[in-house]
Amino acid sequence: MKLLKRFLLPAVILVAFVLIFSSCAKVIENENFKTNGYILIDGEEVVPEYVIKIEDNLISFAEFRYYYLNQKYELDGGDDSVWKDYPEYVDILEENVLNTLLEVYSIRSLANDAGVEPDFEKVREEIEEYKDSMGRTEYNKGLASYYLTDELYEYILQGYDLYTTLFDYYFAEDGKSVMTDTEILEYVGANYTHAKHILIYPNTTMSDSDYEKYLDTILTEAKNTDDFDSLIAKYSDDKAMPEYGYYFTDEEMPTEFVTACDNLKEGEMSGIVKSSYGYHIILKLPVNESDVNELSDVVYNQIFTEMVNEKIESTQIEYAPEYEKITPNSIK
Repeated sequence: MKLLKRFLLPAVILVAFVLIFSSCAKVIENENFKTNGYILIDGEEVVPEYVIKIEDNLISFAEFRYYYLNQKYELDGGDDSVWKDYPEYVDILEENVLNTLLEVYSIRSLANDAGVEPDFEKVREEIEEYKDSMGRTEYNKGLASYYLTDELYEYILQGYDLYTTLFDYYFAEDGKSVMTDTEILEYVGANYTHAKHILIYPNTTMSDSDYEKYLDTILTEAKNTDDFDSLIAKYSDDKAMPEYGYYFTDEEMPTEFVTACDNLKEGEMSGIVKSSYGYHIILKLPVNESDVNELSDVVYNQIFTEMVNEKIESTQIEYAPEYEKITPNSIK
């Protein structure tokens, strides 16, 4: 049986691969930007002028194809028969691509509002460094393997630079929206929950009764120790949890985890809480002033994501007639 990876990236991560397009309603006309790809419609190779219109921006086929085929590969690993076996995942691919394009537009629009531009010279210098280090032949092979041209790749790197420049415009040391330590701690206290947990993955080897005893043993130890961290190190399957635990909003954790935290006072520990990840023992914690440096990153990324999402929600979208003909098997 073929397995299909679900490829849903957080908004901020997707921006790292963005392409920034002109603010006026036109398709980029540079010949180097054009693609050799096409949509196979009724046996004919069709290259539409544009695919999607986001506000006044026409998304060219070359740009759309870049996102579509790269995210397609992330889902099927190059095995086109996956789409026959799992046709329901076509909607996931379309949603991923549209979300990426909307994030691209939102970053561009926010940057335009702020008067922020990418560092064009720095981007060109980076590209020349890549060419020199790889050699032109290998560089061209790399472009082709990712459905890129020189011009398109330059726009992608400009988009990444624009994202980082815009983020710094608001949240660097002297940024427009930088907050004091006190403001950060107040924001976290009003919008986040702080907790650590022991995560035990679902049983794969024990009998049900032995596994239940195993969970009860861990819970008993947790209730009788002042060193919760030692039990995390000893038992927890969540190896990615930071040393200070998690600061999270309700949308960032499973519902069962959030509900359990809501029912705890600071310093209290839960019983065994089951979620889609496995079984948790949760210790709810206060906001710690010593975490303020880490919390500034959490807060600024949250605020920036909200800015992007707010822009997305107000965005108007139209589709070219050829859009409905695009499938994993028709786009080449």
